[in-house]
Amino acid sequence: MNGRSAVVIAVLPGLVALGLFYSLAIRMYESLGAWPVSIGEVGFSLSLTIHAAIATIYVGVIQALSIIA
Repeated sequence: MNGRSAVVIAVLPGLVALGLFYSLAIRMYESLGAWPVSIGEVGFSLSLTIHAAIATIYVGVIQALSIIA
């Protein structure tokens, strides 16, 4: 494996996390028509709640793996 491949592999999990986060923010804004007025998932549709759960779990797993590694 050359250096570029190693860098891509090392950066990919973080880029996926950023993609999940920003896609969630965009979907949340479009779905609610504005930014939420409170913290939490009040008023979220089922698909938006699932997207939030996937993003949260993914970031948690990546964080735990990076601490372990």
